Amino acid sequence: FAQITWDIQAGLTYSNVTAKDRDGKRTNTSSVPGIYLGLGTAIPLSDQIALHPALVYAKRGFQQEESSHIGWGNDFEARVSYIELPVDLLYSPKIGPGNLLLAAGPYVGYGTGGEWTTSGPVLIGDIMIEGKGDIAFQNDRSYGDMNTYVYAKPWDYGAHFRIGYALFGQYSLSVDMQ
Repeated sequence: FAQITWDIQAGLTYSNVTAKDRDGKRTNTSSVPGIYLGLGTAIPLSDQIALHPALVYAKRGFQQEESSHIGWGNDFEARVSYIELPVDLLYSPKIGPGNLLLAAGPYVGYGTGGEWTTSGPVLIGDIMIEGKGDIAFQNDRSYGDMNTYVYAKPWDYGAHFRIGYALFGQYSLSVDMQ
């Protein structure tokens, strides 16, 4: 147990979505910045390899400028929150005064909610609304409250990758991708 190390993770996220209407026509979206906060642990398997699970809170989203044929209105922006659990296999060979960080593994996330804003009318189901509202994660397309927009199914999963560099065994800078 004494060999296990803990780390605090903090950073910025940039996320985006690919959105299509029922006819397959795509709409242009761009990323918005969010926060990434987590607590991880490194469980050594050898001198240079460790199992690295983490529990992370991530704020993600996207924006769509001008109007959309999907029904989002003008200048639509969505910001959503996820709780994520990446479990990486971390390779950290000594290079110079520090260690190179290369990691890969699966992750699972759960969408907890969010909010949307727009400067024009938004079509939710068959109702037009303006302004702002909440975002819900649901397994079906049913709608709850009047200003609730269904974003996606709540569960998210995929592959997680990291490349970075650690100095003094305490500080690291990395780029992560999911």
